[in-house]
Amino acid sequence: MSESQPLWDEVARNFESLAHRLEARYDENVDRAELDRTMQTFGETLHQSLSAIGDAARDPAVRDDVDRLTTSLGDALAKTVTAIGKDVREALAPRTDRHREIDSP
Repeated sequence: MSESQPLWDEVARNFESLAHRLEARYDENVDRAELDRTMQTFGETLHQSLSAIGDAARDPAVRDDVDRLTTSLGDALAKTVTAIGKDVREALAPRTDRHREIDSP
């Protein structure tokens, strides 16, 4: 590691230099007051959205919908995985077994 340390030090200096340059460009092109207003609006909107989700989670009708959704999703996934497993077993079966299955009535 000691032989490569100077190279990593240079990488760190290059990252630091790039970060300062990007920060300067950002400061030149961004209206801080506008950014603060935007972030305030974003925070308020996020709070409202999370509150609505919390309210919905307490609604019995929504809970029933979620229960139906998770049950149907689980059933569909189980059926699909079973079918894939069957297809994989058939594909990996020795040829003689596949011919026997095809030839049998």
